[in-house]
Amino acid sequence: MKVKEFEEYLVKRRKEFAKKFGQEINELGQEEGLKIGSPDAEVTGILVTWMMTKEAIAEAAKQKCSLILCHETPWFGDNWNTKNPSIPLWRVNNERKDLALENSLNVIQCHSTLDEILITDTFGEFLGLPKPSIQAWRLINIYDIPALPLKKLADQVKKKTGLKTIRVTGNMNRKVSKVGLIYGGIGLSINLGFWEGQLKWNPEVLIAGEMDEYAMRYAIDNDICAIETTHPVSEEPGLEKFCEELKQDLPGMKVAFHRVGMSWNYV
Repeated sequence: MKVKEFEEYLVKRRKEFAKKFGQEINELGQEEGLKIGSPDAEVTGILVTWMMTKEAIAEAAKQKCSLILCHETPWFGDNWNTKNPSIPLWRVNNERKDLALENSLNVIQCHSTLDEILITDTFGEFLGLPKPSIQAWRLINIYDIPALPLKKLADQVKKKTGLKTIRVTGNMNRKVSKVGLIYGGIGLSINLGFWEGQLKWNPEVLIAGEMDEYAMRYAIDNDICAIETTHPVSEEPGLEKFCEELKQDLPGMKVAFHRVGMSWNYV
């Protein structure tokens, strides 16, 4: 399989999923696609990871995977959400790119596509939620659960994720029964448009990946409770599941998963 053929596989997956919601999509998202390497390169193995960190690059080389499939952008900068962004010549970007090239790696970012086809659903499954009572385009899953205090739901989320500490906004004694998901970076204030999409379905609590102060203030003034996990914790279950699907769809292809882990310590 060549890199370009794997890209075609990703497009096919996105196209099939979008049809379920009456959407016609025939390409990857504008931020997605080949970031390093050649479309004609042979794929000897695929390393799936949340971000193309230096550790992930080293792991791909160690496992002899010629293709890294990263969910987040490989580069740091403020123009990542474009088809062919100019890469800021920052030290970290240069070092990441040089490391990938030194190891003859190809790098594809798959962001919107994986969000749509399985990260949303898998985060709900990971949290132990029932099947969604509402699913809507785009990235909206609403769950009905037996009413319970926000504190108890937060404790359940904490246990499921294995996190020592989580952040919660809202009255901890308030009973909630309608849950929405704003996994990954959707919980950030730059993505409040996605929060607005959730509000149409009247959730009482939103379980987030990553949130910032602006988003939390938005939640409070909208009288919505919010529970934060972390960006990768909320998305890596979906990436792991995608690895299993790749193994089924591409028999004989080596597929590995690299977990990025926590980037900070609680003190």
